Amino acid sequence: MLSPVGAVDDLVRRLLWSTSVTRRHHTSDQVPEGSTRDHVGWVRTSVTVVDRIVTWWHGTPRS
Repeated sequence: MLSPVGAVDDLVRRLLWSTSVTRRHHTSDQVPEGSTRDHVGWVRTSVTVVDRIVTWWHGTPRS
């Protein structure tokens, strides 16, 4: 997991109380070969996470 659900919820409540929240889950089938989706492991091969963030931010996949 990138972050425990409770920690994210607490952060949102304290710092981002007036914003909407979009929650995405990085599932096991989305993890590239040789990587993990644990708290630090996903950074080593972060392209799938980065692509999802870019798509969410801009509304279209990056090319």
